[in-house]
Amino acid sequence: SSYPKPITVTVEICNKPLQMEIDTGSPVTVINLETFQEILPDIQLKPSGITLKPYTGKPIVPEGMVQVEMRYNGQVKRHEIQVVKNGGPPILGRAWLQDFQVNWEEVHNVRAETLTLAGVLQKHSSIFEGPGELKDYAVKLCVNDDAQPKFLRPRSVPYALRQKIEEELDRLEKEQIITPVMRSEWATPIVPVMKANGQVRICGDYKVTLNPALKPDRYPLPKTEDLFVKIAHGEKFTKLDCKQAYFQIPLAEESRNLTVINTHKGLYQVNRVPFGITPASAIFQRVIEELVGNLPYTGAFQDDIVVTGKNDQHHLRNLDIVLQKLKESGLRLGKEKCCLMRDSIEYLGHVVDKQGIHPNPKKVDAILQAKTPKDQKELGAFLGLLNYYGKFISNAADILHPLHELLRKDKRWEWSRSCQRAFNEAKKQLTKKSLLVHYDPALPLELHCDASSHGIGAVLQHVLPNKQRRPIAFMSRTLSKGERNYSQIDKEALSLVEGVKKFHQYLFGRHFTLWTDHKPLVSIFNPGKGIPGTVAARMQRWAIILSGYDFDIKYVSTDKNVVADTLSRLPMTDKGATKSETTRMDEIKCLHLDKFQALPLTHKQISRETRKDPVLSKVLRLTMDGWPEQVNSEDLKPYFHRRTELTVELDCLMWGTRVIVPSRYRKHVLNDLHQGHAGMTKMKGLARHYVWWPLLDHDIETMVRSCRPCQEVSNEAPKVPIHPWEYPKKKWQRLHADFAGPFQGRNFLLIIDAYSKWPEVVPMTSTTSAATIRVFLTLFARYGLPERIVTDNGPQFRSSEFRDFMTRNGVQQSFSPPNHPATNGAAENFVGTFKKSVNASLKSGLTMEEACHNFLVAYRTTPHTTTGSTPAKMMTGGEFRTRFDLLRPSITDVVRSEQAKQHASRNSKE
Repeated sequence: SSYPKPITVTVEICNKPLQMEIDTGSPVTVINLETFQEILPDIQLKPSGITLKPYTGKPIVPEGMVQVEMRYNGQVKRHEIQVVKNGGPPILGRAWLQDFQVNWEEVHNVRAETLTLAGVLQKHSSIFEGPGELKDYAVKLCVNDDAQPKFLRPRSVPYALRQKIEEELDRLEKEQIITPVMRSEWATPIVPVMKANGQVRICGDYKVTLNPALKPDRYPLPKTEDLFVKIAHGEKFTKLDCKQAYFQIPLAEESRNLTVINTHKGLYQVNRVPFGITPASAIFQRVIEELVGNLPYTGAFQDDIVVTGKNDQHHLRNLDIVLQKLKESGLRLGKEKCCLMRDSIEYLGHVVDKQGIHPNPKKVDAILQAKTPKDQKELGAFLGLLNYYGKFISNAADILHPLHELLRKDKRWEWSRSCQRAFNEAKKQLTKKSLLVHYDPALPLELHCDASSHGIGAVLQHVLPNKQRRPIAFMSRTLSKGERNYSQIDKEALSLVEGVKKFHQYLFGRHFTLWTDHKPLVSIFNPGKGIPGTVAARMQRWAIILSGYDFDIKYVSTDKNVVADTLSRLPMTDKGATKSETTRMDEIKCLHLDKFQALPLTHKQISRETRKDPVLSKVLRLTMDGWPEQVNSEDLKPYFHRRTELTVELDCLMWGTRVIVPSRYRKHVLNDLHQGHAGMTKMKGLARHYVWWPLLDHDIETMVRSCRPCQEVSNEAPKVPIHPWEYPKKKWQRLHADFAGPFQGRNFLLIIDAYSKWPEVVPMTSTTSAATIRVFLTLFARYGLPERIVTDNGPQFRSSEFRDFMTRNGVQQSFSPPNHPATNGAAENFVGTFKKSVNASLKSGLTMEEACHNFLVAYRTTPHTTTGSTPAKMMTGGEFRTRFDLLRPSITDVVRSEQAKQHASRNSKE
């Protein structure tokens, strides 16, 4: 053709590469609807308000427009894109050329390169799809010769998380990452971790089971200077991220029995390297170095792989080789976290560009952006920081003279210009290169963290051979509104987790010492101890995050933790929690809100009464501000012993995931727990999922013993021993049925599902075979056909009519022999439970219909001692809404209320 080829370039739209045609005849940038839905599926279109007029054909009304972040040749800007229903290739119009100040000579030079980049990505597109599994490789875990298997029971799981956990277990099983097993010598309980997208990550708490028994893997992590040498002299840089890195590495068959996790659904062996075992980082580093460690212009540190080249073509050839190697090995990458051909990247705490390796200026942001002290206390904290590093600061006395003057007791507080100059100069001195040291893998590493009422801070530092401590980097930020409502122990724990996450690239895969001035955290986060099952969900999530690191945690007194203490008291301004951190906070709130929604009271009533309660009001204040070393009040001691596990959510006190009920409402809660005249065991089981107060078990026992109807019906026949049937694999597989009656002048057909313990109680005016068949017809239409039904030798079950009915429907029958009721013990015992409960309700003045209704509601919604779950959840897949939910708003109501407030606020401003 005589026409020149179109000029195309590759741009990134929301981090996704797209090849587009430059068209100077178009005033706007245009893509078609199909392309839009492919690369931006989660973005909503806005009204366009314009009409496009092509040179030929009728005008085009766009489907809508979006404003998105676009990246080209190192420039990042927000740009408007029109979306049309049909059309040709994506077009970059004059508005884009103006926004990005395109150099035409540069466009022609990069044309071939960008097309090649698109080609490289297309060639290896499968590397970004699906879960990965390293081929021809299996990791064998080595245990100490004297290691003894350790089997721990599963932890109780909050109802709000059960369905999400089961969905994640099903996903992992489908991807063959885990496999169900019937028995195991080793078993590690899980801790579910809420992710920002609302899903759950399942982690094993290997700290107290497998980790102490494992032999250490001594494979060394690469030195940072060696990695920087490999990627020096590059023009642009690509950073690749391995998706769920550890889960891509298979375990050897003989090692899989060691990593078994124990869940409320049963035991699962983990077939890949699990997060949380101590040698995981060394294992992965060995794997990744074997794959790409010898490739030129390529550096690999854990799951971050950097590729570069002398020029763009060289870079792309190197990238092509790396992607080919990874693809052939079976590994997969997370495309959303990969950075492609960037002018600069952050890597191992430094900024890397074509000029070389530079210190990351963010290291000292926490110092340079520290807020001006507002009083003598904050100024004293800042001067403590300067004294700590004073030997490295020249002329410190002269610089700080105006600040020391302001600390004199006879001096009125007045922050003058000379004070501000001294403050600014002191910050400059603290950030000088002569004070900071470069990270050295050979030197001991420490992380000191602290929290104040309004901020958190941390300092990462080396211990030099002469025992001096020198800083590598600082971190601080203000607490968000939600975080300021945390208890003091939660704020201190937050500082540890945020510090570790901030300095992940320095800390991950090597041993370090974590210092805190909050002594209870030394026990909670101790790598040699398990995660306490009763600590709040937030603390459990943080403990799991820390379990992936190799550290000792130690206590340091506040007066010796001066650097972190100062950073927390003078945090960087306007640096509160990020959007994702706020999301995680909201998820924890929603998780606990589910607890409030299971109560017959609103959280507002509980929080209001908590502040009035003479004991709980003190507990609330101490939980928020910090507990003393000891308490003398007998009323406070039960809470003091649990102080490390107490938190505040929605202004209510929580012990773990259980709401602490003020004394005024305890009788009210006990009455609801006793609905249907449930016995002590069932009441305690239900209460332990929702509520707590001191002597709760004693109060439940007292209530049941003082319940006259319960006592009058308690002396009934002993329970029938149950024949050891094999537990069914699914619901409604095996049913047990029996007649109760004549009872209170009536007969009842009782049926119970052996898997879910779901009960059916049917009043019968006749007990003939025909009447019995009609009941089963209704149940089969509702739930489907079972495989087997177990009954006694009653004539209605033995009749040819009933047996023919079961045979026609493919249902096998089993009968309990005369004088041996144990074969149908499940039904026999259920009859006894039913009669006892209904009798007690009738003696309380209820009608037979009301008594049966209350019994079924209570039985179906109370955790069963055999399964640990409610029959409702086991049978239907979800929990029932009960009386516990009737008197308080749902999550939807809370969200709608907040949205209404925000809407009203916006309207008032307008």
